[in-house]
Amino acid sequence: MIKIPKRIDKWVLFNIALMSAFLLRSAGYFSPYLLISVNMIVVFALMLSIFLLKASYKTMFITALFFWVFAGLLGTLKINVWAERTTVYVFESLVLGVILLTWEIIFSKE
Repeated sequence: MIKIPKRIDKWVLFNIALMSAFLLRSAGYFSPYLLISVNMIVVFALMLSIFLLKASYKTMFITALFFWVFAGLLGTLKINVWAERTTVYVFESLVLGVILLTWEIIFSKE
């Protein structure tokens, strides 16, 4: 029997949750009551990565940097709609990173 590390189990659960969110969005399952947008799925993924994958503030800042570079690339390619949406993801990642950094500073046990 193969032993699967616990970290991989969390990644599998993370990916299943994201795939389920995208499937629910594409099916319009909660459509009249709850709009499941791509922005909501990105926020859900960022929050889930904090709790499930133990992402730190550094991870959130790196994610924001990745989104920022990607938004710049999309802006350069004149795909302005997606560039604007990606800048929203930059802001969300930065806010979560600042919240996590503040949390760590306040509650660190030094």
